[in-house]
Amino acid sequence: MICYRPERISDWSGVVIVTDFHCPNCGTPVNELARYARMTVCEACDTAILIEDDAVRAAGVKGVMHDTVSLFDIGDTVKAGGQVITLGGKARFSYGRGFWDEFWGVDEKNAPVWVSLDEGDVAIQRELDDRSLSSAVQKARIGDAIRMGGTEYVITEIEQAECVALRGVFDHELKVGETYNFFNASGRGSAILSYEYWDGGAQLYLGDWFNPFDIVVEPAS
Repeated sequence: MICYRPERISDWSGVVIVTDFHCPNCGTPVNELARYARMTVCEACDTAILIEDDAVRAAGVKGVMHDTVSLFDIGDTVKAGGQVITLGGKARFSYGRGFWDEFWGVDEKNAPVWVSLDEGDVAIQRELDDRSLSSAVQKARIGDAIRMGGTEYVITEIEQAECVALRGVFDHELKVGETYNFFNASGRGSAILSYEYWDGGAQLYLGDWFNPFDIVVEPAS
């Protein structure tokens, strides 16, 4: 295992950030958003890198991501619904109908945000720390209703997806080849609730769908 110990300092809030960070394999400086991330991919040698408490280490492969026409990409700034998000990472997932891309980024307060792009549809979501859903919901079916925070969501899609490629930085570890079960549920208006689950864990995401024509993209300079 290749390890490199970066220089770290604490910001005003006490959050530890990376200030001197290079790829442990080739030494290339890594995307500046790595200071808010847990995982990144070296742009020079394609090494997937895991950022741990006191070291970074090589953590696998990035996979093959064939170029496609995309509304936005890593480094771009996305503006929608009053949110301004700088994209730092891109993960591609393969599922029944094809594939979709998940972009990880940070907003103006450096809070993590996920932006999904699937056949032109755009969803912007944030992780929801809510344990009210039990594992029994993993047996739900399309058409079932779920109540969350006083809002009813109806399940519209249930799928299994495989992570097939990674680029850039992320706030938690992802691995090419891992599979995830998930469902999407629609709420009032454009609201969307997503639930991902795997052996040993689960995560909720809450956000909204956006019309691509309502998305403003500032390309990376």
